[in-house]
Amino acid sequence: MKTKREQKRIHCLNCKHLRITWSPMTPYFCRAWSIRSRRYPCEEVFSASGLSCQKFELKSRDQQPNTARKRRNTYRGFVRRI
Repeated sequence: MKTKREQKRIHCLNCKHLRITWSPMTPYFCRAWSIRSRRYPCEEVFSASGLSCQKFELKSRDQQPNTARKRRNTYRGFVRRI
């Protein structure tokens, strides 16, 4: 049996169930566990059970933010009319 440190650490930022709420008191929400908390839900699950999140699912490529977006139909910051 693996110890807590040997288990693979996962993080909610890569999970498709993580949602950000408008509430400043509980900004993070997990749709799988229905947990709203101030900390990431994966940290809440780990502190309660000692195990990493069992409902973690990796985001698909469509859901991950694209940091290198191409600018299309723009000319010096303005929309180019064709």
